[in-house]
Amino acid sequence: MPERPDGLPPEPADVSVQPGENESSTENDNITHPGITIQKDSLSTHTADMEGDMWVVLGRAYRGARIPVILPVDPGSRISRHVIKGKTATIGRGPDCDIRVTDEKASRRHAQITWHNFGRPSEFPRCTIEDCDSHNGLFVNSQRLKGTFLTDGDRILIGSTVMGFFIKDQSELEFEDRLLVQATTDPLTGLANRASWEDLAARVFGVAMRHGQKLCLAVADLDRLKDVNDRLGHAAGDALLRHAADALTSSLRGSDLIARIGGDEFGVLLPETDLPGAVMAMENIRRRLFQFPCRLAGDRQVPLTFSIGIAPIRPSHQSWTDLCAEADENLLRAKAAGRDSICAHAEPPSAGNDPPALG
Repeated sequence: MPERPDGLPPEPADVSVQPGENESSTENDNITHPGITIQKDSLSTHTADMEGDMWVVLGRAYRGARIPVILPVDPGSRISRHVIKGKTATIGRGPDCDIRVTDEKASRRHAQITWHNFGRPSEFPRCTIEDCDSHNGLFVNSQRLKGTFLTDGDRILIGSTVMGFFIKDQSELEFEDRLLVQATTDPLTGLANRASWEDLAARVFGVAMRHGQKLCLAVADLDRLKDVNDRLGHAAGDALLRHAADALTSSLRGSDLIARIGGDEFGVLLPETDLPGAVMAMENIRRRLFQFPCRLAGDRQVPLTFSIGIAPIRPSHQSWTDLCAEADENLLRAKAAGRDSICAHAEPPSAGNDPPALG
C-alpha cells in the first residue's frame, strides 16, 4: 500500500507507528484513533522539523504558533472559513455543529476533527478526522475512510461539499481576513456588497422554501440622491449613504441580512418574518430617517427618505430571482406613488400588471 508523503498510511488500516530508535514515550503520549495507534513523538518527526523558530513541513516554512483551518475549495461553496479553536470540531448539517454545511447530502453530524495536541502552541498541530456514522460517508483525498490523520492541503468531501484542511499562522489569517473584507464588503458603508449578500441570501431562500419558513425581501432606494450629489457634492452624498446604512443596521436584527446592492439601493432579507412584520420593520426605518436628518459639515441638516418595495416568499417562486423581481416591481410602484413610501402586496401581482412608469 503506498504511503503518503508524510509517512502516514493513506487510510486507517490497523497500523502501529512506533517511535524512532532513539525516541521514547509513555502510554499517555500516544494518539489513539479508530484503527490507528501512533506515538505523538513519532508523528511529529514524520510531519514537521524545527529549524530555529520555524517549522518546516514537506518543504513549506511556518513561523510561530500554527492553527488548523477549514476552507471552502469549490467556487460557490456552501461553507465559509472556519478556524479550529478547540479540541474538537464537528462538521454537518445540524445547528449544533461547529462547521455547518447547508448540504442535503451531508448528515446532521457527519464528521469530527480532533486536535490532539490542542493547547500546546509550541507543537505543530496534529489532527485526525473521523466519520460519525454518516449516511454518505467521509472522503479524504478521494478515498472513503472511517478516519485518518490530516495533513496540510488535504481535501475533505462532506456530502457534496468539498473543503480543505490547512495549517496557518496568525499573520496568514489576518491577511486573509483583510482580503475577505475587501471582497465581500462595501467600502463606503461597511455593509455587505451585492455579490456576497446575494450568495448568502439565495442560500437562505433555498432553505426557507424547502422547510416552509417565513421570509421577506425588502429593497430600499434612497430618494433623490443624485440631486444631493449635484447640489452639495459627492462627499455629501456619501455621508447620506453612510447615515442610511447606520439607520438600517441599528434598527434591524442581527439575523437580518443587509447590503448595499447599488449606488443608492439597499437590500434587506428578513428571515422568519411575515409580510406585516417586514412592513412594520421597514416603516420604522423610513420614519427614523425622516425624523433624524443627516448632519453635514457646518451643521447643515439634510432630510432623507426611502422608497421601499417588499415581497414575501411564495410557493409560486421558482428561484431567488423571482423573489427579487417582485420586490423590485414593488419598489418601482413606491417610487411612482411619490417616493417616501412602502409598497407590498399580500397576494402576488397579477400577470401583466406592470408597475406604472416613473415620470
